[in-house]
Amino acid sequence: MKGDYLEQKGSCRCLESDIDVRTTGRNMEASLISSKNQLKALVTSNRGFTLLEVMILVVVLAAMVLTIYIGVMYAEKQTKLNYRHRVATFLASGEIEKQYTLYMKEGFMRPYTGRQVIIDDQSESIVRGSLSLSVTRDVEFHITKRYGYTALVAEVNWVDPETKKSNKVVLREDFYDVEGKVNP
Repeated sequence: MKGDYLEQKGSCRCLESDIDVRTTGRNMEASLISSKNQLKALVTSNRGFTLLEVMILVVVLAAMVLTIYIGVMYAEKQTKLNYRHRVATFLASGEIEKQYTLYMKEGFMRPYTGRQVIIDDQSESIVRGSLSLSVTRDVEFHITKRYGYTALVAEVNWVDPETKKSNKVVLREDFYDVEGKVNP
């Protein structure tokens, strides 16, 4: 009776076919032992690597290292360029704010050309540039109304020491006349 119970439990009917679980378990156990033997044979083999395989590996690794190095150098160069553009933008923006505050206190703006500024002093060499500020008065029309405004333009120029290329950041702010009072 006990044997019959194991016999019933060991076999099942799935999708119109009989599968003997006990037999399948033995086959899996045999395949695991076979896999272990193959792995052991591979590890204990005295075959080694051929010279051609080693050379291919060295070439592939060298190409990977070179690619990573080029990517890092490019990223560093772009980071410096972005930093300098950001500093130039802050300098121009700060000068526009300064001129507007000056106008609100004293009633006039002071345009100038070619004031020396430092763009980057964290690198090996100090990167200097020039800041120019221009003030123009103009009128804008909308349907039948006329709106006067003052345009304030700040321009920062510098030459990048690594690429020797000229760079420029230009910011413009328009100040419209309000209620009869002339803004800058």
